[in-house]
Amino acid sequence: MPEGLQPNGENGLIPSMKTIRTLLFCIRHRFSDRVPALLDQWPDGIHHRDRFGRNLLHFAAESNAGDIIPELCRRGVDPKARTRWGMTPLQWAAHCGAGVAADRFLALGFSADLWTCSALGRKEALRSLLPAPQAKCAPPAVFPFPYRIGYGNATILKSRRCADRLAEALYGAARNGHAETLALLVRHGADPNARGFFGASALHWAALAGHLACMVLLLQNQADAHALDEHFGKRPYHWALDGNQLGAAKLLQVFDPTGLP
Repeated sequence: MPEGLQPNGENGLIPSMKTIRTLLFCIRHRFSDRVPALLDQWPDGIHHRDRFGRNLLHFAAESNAGDIIPELCRRGVDPKARTRWGMTPLQWAAHCGAGVAADRFLALGFSADLWTCSALGRKEALRSLLPAPQAKCAPPAVFPFPYRIGYGNATILKSRRCADRLAEALYGAARNGHAETLALLVRHGADPNARGFFGASALHWAALAGHLACMVLLLQNQADAHALDEHFGKRPYHWALDGNQLGAAKLLQVFDPTGLP
């Protein structure tokens, strides 16, 4: 019997927890030379999904382990699998700001959508996907999906309005600190006060990560510094404190003195 596997009366061999943990550890820490041997021991590992729906490519994406991605694809790990938040491995790489992993997916022929280009700060690629500047789209009060489902849900991608897609892209750029991309989206009509994941605005997410340039740009374009997110009931100021971003908190004191404890 191969090491790390244990018998299962109905399905032959199943992996031990040690095998699963070792495989995920090697992917997360970019020990690419060990991954093929582990998958040789456990071929069905290509179908492994965690409770959030992430497969091995998602783990490689979030670890920015670009050198492992071609091998995982070659062995049949599904590059179109979606997490419970509706994200493919390429979108997950963009969400995590993992540019090396995203570039490897793109080199393998996968396409970047509006969200992916925005979250990665790829302005030139983004321009070809944007509507005309100030295109007349009804401004969304909230995202077309609640935070419980998450962004990018596959069942609603086809029916999303122009302004909704711009708002989603705005969140990605703000979360990862791409101020120039953020400015481009605003010029094309993205609503700075649109709500997304956790019912939070782009300003909430920029504050959480301490992206001061993004915060200034949003505030200059009438982003609401007093807005409460819809899940925690907090202002961007409190999100900045939660992220231990004192510079962001000080910036918001100017715009939202009522947010002080």
